Amino acid sequence: MEQYLGLRARIHKTTCKERCCGRIDWYEHVHEALMIPSSTFTYCLGVDVAKDTLAVHLIHRQDPKVTIFERTIGNSPTGCQELLTLLTAREILPATVQVVMEATGVYWEESAWRLHEATCSVAVVNPAQVKYFARTVLRRGKTDAMDARLLAQFGVAIAPRSWAPPDADLRTLRSLMRMREEYVAMRVEESNRLHALKHQHDAPHVVRTIVEQHLRELDEHIRTIETSFKKIVTAHPQYQESMAILQSIPGIGFVTAGVLMTETWNMQHFCDRRQLAAFAGIAPAPNDSGNTQQPAHISKLGNPRIRRAFYMAALSALRSNRFKAFYARLRAKGKPAKVAIIAVAHKLLELAFVLLQKRQMFQPEYASLTTTV
Repeated sequence: MEQYLGLRARIHKTTCKERCCGRIDWYEHVHEALMIPSSTFTYCLGVDVAKDTLAVHLIHRQDPKVTIFERTIGNSPTGCQELLTLLTAREILPATVQVVMEATGVYWEESAWRLHEATCSVAVVNPAQVKYFARTVLRRGKTDAMDARLLAQFGVAIAPRSWAPPDADLRTLRSLMRMREEYVAMRVEESNRLHALKHQHDAPHVVRTIVEQHLRELDEHIRTIETSFKKIVTAHPQYQESMAILQSIPGIGFVTAGVLMTETWNMQHFCDRRQLAAFAGIAPAPNDSGNTQQPAHISKLGNPRIRRAFYMAALSALRSNRFKAFYARLRAKGKPAKVAIIAVAHKLLELAFVLLQKRQMFQPEYASLTTTV
């Protein structure tokens, strides 16, 4: 127990400045803003998630070396009910248990929702955090059962914040935006294929017809997705206001606004703009040691969709006098063009956060707005 508490104490000594610079993984920033500390729970249940199974390991927070039970159950509603039955048989209330699991694709979602509905507290953590924790405790070997035990020990040592299910309509909006992104990528691929067919000698007519038909279908799907997205947004004044605020910023259009709103759950869990930058992977990641100074770069430990969207938004924002002048100042100082563009993207992201927090539109004449939050 002492080694875990000592590790937790060392981690909590990390300064706020270090966290905001991206030295702590982006997923931790999200959990810091969530519901209740896990230290208030009596038991910690590690759950290693696979497609078909859940390996579970329950320990007591005061004596983490003693295993209360460990099982392998199905990753299904029946499996979750079996787990709750195991708790009841030992007279353990679900409300006294924190479940710790990794964000493994989409396979964790069903069990997380069901255990949350059963009053368990669920913490969904970044797999990278658990990986480095395993190195800290010098774990040797790897099995599902060992991973479940490690997750339980991780919960005792780190006390991750609890996860809260997002709004159903917001989940739908995020799925629509992600589907649109995939269809646009497919459309680019088909457009390139059509371009090659047009320049190919004696290209088969039937192949060209199929590609052209597929392009028309993709265009129709993209229009349907955008219409459905706007219909849901219109039915929720808070989402409609957020979209309007974001689109008032130079360079940010419908797509970028939709990506930011859905990927951040409408900014529900962020305390400051530095957390958002870390979440997006745009936070600076210095790499200096002693007399060695490596070129600085962004962390890229974050949400790639937001990062891609705001890079493109930064290119568009350069048409605005305000951001064009900022870009020119950086170039005059000798910054490479791509570094300057990333700086513009970072500024756009911070500005978006501030405006959403203040619930006000972009004001071109108010140059010092980001310094007030």
